[in-house]
Amino acid sequence: MIYHLAAADPEHMSNESIAEHLDEIIFAGQDAMADVISKIILMLAMHPDIQERVYQEIMSVCPDENSELSQEDCSKLTYTEMFCKETLRLFPASSFIGRKADADVKLDDRHTLPKGAEVIVAFFKMHRDPTIWGPDADRFDPDHFMPEKVAQRHPYSFLPFSAGSRNCLGFKFAWYPVKIVLAHLIRSYRFRTSLKMDDLVLLNCSIIILKIAQGCRVTLEKRTSNGSIFEKK
Repeated sequence: MIYHLAAADPEHMSNESIAEHLDEIIFAGQDAMADVISKIILMLAMHPDIQERVYQEIMSVCPDENSELSQEDCSKLTYTEMFCKETLRLFPASSFIGRKADADVKLDDRHTLPKGAEVIVAFFKMHRDPTIWGPDADRFDPDHFMPEKVAQRHPYSFLPFSAGSRNCLGFKFAWYPVKIVLAHLIRSYRFRTSLKMDDLVLLNCSIIILKIAQGCRVTLEKRTSNGSIFEKK
């Protein structure tokens, strides 16, 4: 894809630009997604009832812990999808992103963003805004992503990896593997932690990457063959 873009527009797609695009895809597809998976596992551990529901859904679609999930299987994991999105709502991979207006943008009758203005889009703040997500905006609840609730919100209310023509390419590359990793782990282990939501301290690292200061510390318990009894690791 990048090769064809470079061939079509060599003036704006230099070798340096191509290298930067590839770096972005690899970083977002591996490093950033590893961080996302860590937060997903921590949220499972902190919410046992939600963890059980995710586990039951995955087992209903693909009960064999050694089998791979297909894209068709992943499309059936509706609650798991809601859970993953809720994790990204409260803990987006990036807390903000910068943009520069290439033309005047009229926001309303009183405010216009002038051409050349630099803008910070604060994902973290927007994802916890009670005017968008309701009075329980700070509460972890996958039901925030029930279809009827999603339909009532602006499509850009949830931007864990930006949106539009300049959204994160690596996210699309990595979202399917995230579900595969989650399915493999939860079919084999239950996750526990002593951490509570109120304990978590969030830090911006590497300029924009959002990290949990305490780390994603969890205890793994091996599931038995019937999945209902656990052997302590």
